[in-house]
Amino acid sequence: MLGFLTLISAVSVALFLIMVIARLIFKKPVKRYFLISLGSLIVFIPCATISGQQIEKEQQVAKEEAKQEEVKPKTATQATSQPEETKSEDKKETPKETPVVEKESNKGDTSTQDDTEEKVKELEAKLKAQEAEAKAKQEAVEKELAAKAEAEKQAQEEEAERIKQEAQAKIDAANKKAEEESAKIEEELKTQEEESSSNAAEMSKAEFDQIQNGMTIEQVNQIVGSSGELNSESGAQGDQFYTAMYSWMGEGDLGANALIMVQGSPAKVVSKSQFGLQ
Repeated sequence: MLGFLTLISAVSVALFLIMVIARLIFKKPVKRYFLISLGSLIVFIPCATISGQQIEKEQQVAKEEAKQEEVKPKTATQATSQPEETKSEDKKETPKETPVVEKESNKGDTSTQDDTEEKVKELEAKLKAQEAEAKAKQEAVEKELAAKAEAEKQAQEEEAERIKQEAQAKIDAANKKAEEESAKIEEELKTQEEESSSNAAEMSKAEFDQIQNGMTIEQVNQIVGSSGELNSESGAQGDQFYTAMYSWMGEGDLGANALIMVQGSPAKVVSKSQFGLQ
């Protein structure tokens, strides 16, 4: 990386110096390029110094490694010659001590083997105990989760049933209220019909007196409170000579009645008569 920076700095210095020289030749301002060249030179100097030091260190390390490689063959030949001499001397001096050493080493080996076997058994027992404990914990957790899930399910079912019952109760109450209102409306309509039917065929003497020539049949109906029965008519409605006769049952003596004749367009009262009205 340092070598790469050194190379870039050197190339930058050379490139900008060339540009400075070229702009000086063509008499153009060179201050900016000169500053850039100076900055590149400032970067190049420490990079070159550090890279030179590293190269020297690498050369010294390479020299030391080369010296060590030259020394290794000599030490290897000396080491190979020494073991042969020591082996021959050991054979001469201690030919009888080897069986005892072998027995002691065998005893040590058997004891270490027994210790290792015991340790292995202990570890296996511990592992089995840990596995059993982990299995028991897992089963307990699974049972607890299952119990929680069952309780939540039951609670949800109870809540759903409660909501259903409340909704059904509201529906029943609404239906009952609607039935009551419908019965009330029917009763009111029935009474209104009875009142209208009772008033439809009756006209009082006071109502008869209020009717004047020139009134429309609609005004007469408003005064009486009901429409009269059309007894006869001639011509078409809207015609100038249209004539119609309406009758009402009257309040008073038996057979009391009233007759109203309308004529023209619009049809207006032209005559009236009554019998037995009170």
